[in-house]
This record gives sequence, C-alpha cells and structure tokens, in this order.
Amino acid sequence: MKPRGQVNRQSQRQALFAPEGSPAELRSLLPRRNGVHPFRSRTAARLAIRFILIGVGGLCLSAIAAHAQIDGTWIGGTVGAPSDWNTGTNWNSVPPDTVPTGTATFAGALPTAITFSAPELTAVQTLSFNAPGYTFEVTPPPGDFRLLQIIGDGIVTSSALNFPTFNITDELHFINSSTAGPAIINVSDVSNVTFNLEDRTSQTSIAKAGTATITAGIAGSTDGDTGGFVQFFGHSTADQATINAYFGSNIEFHDESDAGSATITANNGGSIFFNDTATADQAKITVNAGGELDF
Repeated sequence: MKPRGQVNRQSQRQALFAPEGSPAELRSLLPRRNGVHPFRSRTAARLAIRFILIGVGGLCLSAIAAHAQIDGTWIGGTVGAPSDWNTGTNWNSVPPDTVPTGTATFAGALPTAITFSAPELTAVQTLSFNAPGYTFEVTPPPGDFRLLQIIGDGIVTSSALNFPTFNITDELHFINSSTAGPAIINVSDVSNVTFNLEDRTSQTSIAKAGTATITAGIAGSTDGDTGGFVQFFGHSTADQATINAYFGSNIEFHDESDAGSATITANNGGSIFFNDTATADQAKITVNAGGELDF
C-alpha cells in the first residue's frame, strides 16, 4: 500500500476539485491522492471559485487584454496595509494609486515581503526585479481563495541575484508564454503551480519554468496534506528548472508539454507523471527511495 499522500495514476486521472456536474475534462485536470479528494477540508465556496476561475480563465485573459495595461513600481508602506499588493497606494503608477496589470517593478522599496488581499484573482503580465530579497506569500485566509496569474513575459530580473521567492499555499499560474525565470517557488498545503492550464489548447502559448527552483511539499514530512503540485499543460516546458517533489507531491506533464533539460527529482512519497503525449525530452530525472515515476 502506498503511504498516505502518495498518488496512484488511476485515481490521478479522476476528478479533483470541481463541484459535481462540472465538465469531466476540467475535473480531470488535477489529481486525487489515493482516491480521496485532497481539498475536502476547503469550503464548498472555495471549490466553486476555483472551478469558475479556471473554467473561464480564457475569458479573464481576454478581458485583461482588452484594456490598457497599467505599469507600476512598488513603493509599499501604506498605513494599515504596508505589504499588500492589492492596495493601490502601495504603487507608483499611472493613473495614481492603481494596482498594476502590466509590468510590476520592484527596485528595492520596503517592505520586501508582499501579500495579497484581493479575493480570488490577481493578474499581472510581468514582474520585473531590479533588487534582491522580495518574497510573495500567495496564502488565503480560511475559507477564501487566492490565485496569482502571470500572463505576459513572466518573471524577469536585471541580475540573477535578484531572484524573488514565492511561497504558495493556493494557486500560482503561468499563462501564455510567461516564464518563471530564476524564481524560487515553494508550493505546499495541497496547492498548485501550473503552466498553460487556462490556455492549454493554444498552439502558440509556451509557458516555461525557466531556471526556477521549484519545491513541491516539505522535505522530511510524511503528511500528505503538506504536499504540492507542479503541473505542465499544453505546450509548456520545464525548461532548465530544478524541481523536487516530496511526500504527497506530484510533478505532472500533460498534453504535449515536455520536461526540457530540467533536473527533476521524486523523493520519498513524491511522484512524477507523464501523461498524454508529454515527453521527458532531455531532462535529468532521479527517483529516490519511495518515489515514483510513471509514463
């Protein structure tokens, strides 16, 4: 018997979080673990929001593209919400006090630990870093939902030393041809980092994991609820990333995605899946004791 939290391939292909009666294709996008719905501890409202946002992701992107994009530079420090991305007065932008939807630039202003207060969806095209040390916490309050969509160039830095860190306990999605760049991304609490999920049928969208270091789950944990999921859809690629899966975690390749030349490791209780026509390409794949690899 597999340890609690580890995924078996058959159950992985079944429905995950969408409410009953939702399209089967959407219900099959993300995995179950041992046939048990991993989000049962989440509220029904949160599950419904997940389905709605992902199911109409294309509409969200169309609406964003139809409006002029606002660029802004982080200044932070608003009284009562000094670290909140979604507070307009934390940005130097035009129009003034407006949260950017185009390029969000980080040049050294404090605070460097940034959170998200907007319910449900925050979308931005590009995050540009001219200074090091920025950390982003995509974490919902109880019963709520946070989704950060990066839909343009993705994460760009003026120096490899200016890499940001993202701690994900909900959803981080790279869309269109965005890249994760040199970011450090930690995903846990049965949450997801996805590439080209919303635009998986596009022939021109190729989201990339870049040179990111992505960790799914928590090293040393044997609690499946600490696991995380890293998922590639459409024509996305793991590129040159370093990706580790720990207990209760998956690294998944769907559709025509590929592992590029990434370094990918399944540790104890972690799994790597290649589905549909996805390929390992030239990736270096390691399966440590207790890990799983399935083509």
